[in-house]
Parts: sequence; structure tokens; C-alpha cells
Amino acid sequence: MKLAVEAGLDTEEARAVLTGETYAKEVRADTQRARQLGIGGVPFFAIDETYGISGAQPSEVLLVLK
Repeated sequence: MKLAVEAGLDTEEARAVLTGETYAKEVRADTQRARQLGIGGVPFFAIDETYGISGAQPSEVLLVLK
């Protein structure tokens, strides 16, 4: 909770989100979409569902796609 407070979040709201199901539906949908795109690990960058870059990359790799 300390990080939530340091980031300016409401302590009780952050606790409720972390211990409850507030965003569970959205997280499950994101996980399902990642599987559909063949993403199996992190970090992974999916850009406009056109480019997929796996692993930690220097910023130059991402800037090439611009």
C-alpha cells in the first residue's frame, strides 16, 4: 500500500482493487487477447496489432517502427 500512497492513489480504493475483483474481467480479456496474438511472455510490445516485439528492447528498436 505504501507505493499506492506514494503514487497519489487513495489507500482504501487501492486496497479494494488489489484484494477484490474490480478489474478482473478486463484483465481476463487482456490475457485472452494476448493468447490469441501468440504472446506467451513478458515483456512483449504489441503495436497496433501489427508489430510484435518480444523481450526487453532498447528504445531505438521501438523508434524504428515510427
